Amino acid sequence: MPLDHIGVIVFVIGDHCKPLTNVVTYNVYERLLGMDLTPWSERRLQMRLEDKHAGTLARAKAIVGQVPNTKPSHDLSDYVGDYESPAYGILKIGLKDSALQFEFHTMRFAMAHFHYDRFDTPDDEQEGRYSVNFRTNPQGDVDQAVMSLDEAEVVFTRKPAAIDPKLLSLLPGTYETPNGLKVYVVANGTSDLSIVVPGQPSVP
Repeated sequence: MPLDHIGVIVFVIGDHCKPLTNVVTYNVYERLLGMDLTPWSERRLQMRLEDKHAGTLARAKAIVGQVPNTKPSHDLSDYVGDYESPAYGILKIGLKDSALQFEFHTMRFAMAHFHYDRFDTPDDEQEGRYSVNFRTNPQGDVDQAVMSLDEAEVVFTRKPAAIDPKLLSLLPGTYETPNGLKVYVVANGTSDLSIVVPGQPSVP
């Protein structure tokens, strides 16, 4: 409040303390301005309890429609990898103690099989509950992970695994199709390849 020569900065540690920023800030402002004190803590607590109740009801709805006695279509190790969304970044799926591991931004949870190729994180009061549906490509390989984020379906595409440099060094060369067309595979540095077809731009 520059006209009153007043400013308040509040530092908190951890997400669980975030609600305190408004409580402390508004209380300090009211004291400095000589105002009657508002019960900000009680207000925020009521909001917190209402949000908590709504979140519990919403997460409970996520388990509706579970199909019993189904199994994943692949071994758990086939789901392991990094999946990427241009808007949301990297979703990492790992494997530990015979359970898939969910790692997304700062969240890390073990996942449980829900049904078919869907796996869920625990019902966490702070972070919520996440359901990941895995999809396969026409060859049957797991290549996408789908989650509901910000009230929309978000697709994470699996990032290709790094190729062994020794194998990569064997791939450049000239290849010929059955009809006689020659295609060239060219090395770009030590980790990338390009396909070159005469008369066409190279394709990474």
